[in-house]
Amino acid sequence: MIQNLSGNSKLFLINIVWAFLLFFGIIGFVFIKSLKKENVEKKDEFD
Repeated sequence: MIQNLSGNSKLFLINIVWAFLLFFGIIGFVFIKSLKKENVEKKDEFD
Protein backbone atom coordinates (compact mmCIF):
# COMPACT_ATOMS: atom_id res chain seq x y z
CA MET A 1 0.00 0.00 0.00
CA ILE A 2 2.72 2.49 0.98
CA GLN A 3 4.80 1.78 -2.17
CA ASN A 4 1.71 2.20 -4.35
CA LEU A 5 0.87 5.51 -2.65
CA SER A 6 4.40 6.92 -3.10
CA GLY A 7 4.31 5.88 -6.77
CA ASN A 8 1.03 7.73 -7.29
CA SER A 9 2.32 10.86 -5.54
CA LYS A 10 5.43 10.78 -7.76
CA LEU A 11 3.25 10.60 -10.88
CA PHE A 12 1.11 13.40 -9.45
CA LEU A 13 4.18 15.61 -8.93
CA ILE A 14 5.44 14.83 -12.46
CA ASN A 15 2.04 15.80 -13.88
CA ILE A 16 2.11 19.10 -11.96
CA VAL A 17 5.63 19.84 -13.23
CA TRP A 18 4.59 19.10 -16.84
CA ALA A 19 1.49 21.29 -16.44
CA PHE A 20 3.67 24.18 -15.22
CA LEU A 21 6.17 23.68 -18.06
CA LEU A 22 3.40 23.70 -20.68
CA PHE A 23 1.68 26.67 -19.02
CA PHE A 24 4.84 28.80 -18.84
CA GLY A 25 5.95 27.63 -22.28
CA ILE A 26 2.70 28.86 -23.86
CA ILE A 27 2.81 32.16 -21.93
CA GLY A 28 6.46 32.70 -22.89
CA PHE A 29 5.70 31.91 -26.55
CA VAL A 30 2.80 34.39 -26.67
CA PHE A 31 4.85 37.01 -24.78
CA ILE A 32 7.80 36.73 -27.20
CA LYS A 33 5.45 36.88 -30.20
CA SER A 34 3.81 40.07 -28.87
CA LEU A 35 7.26 41.60 -28.20
CA LYS A 36 8.36 40.83 -31.77
CA LYS A 37 5.12 42.37 -33.07
CA GLU A 38 5.80 45.59 -31.11
CA ASN A 39 9.36 45.75 -32.47
CA VAL A 40 8.07 45.38 -36.04
CA GLU A 41 5.49 48.14 -35.48
CA LYS A 42 8.19 50.45 -34.06
CA LYS A 43 10.39 49.80 -37.12
CA ASP A 44 7.46 50.70 -39.39
CA GLU A 45 7.01 53.98 -37.48
CA PHE A 46 10.67 54.90 -38.06
CA ASP A 47 10.25 54.40 -41.82
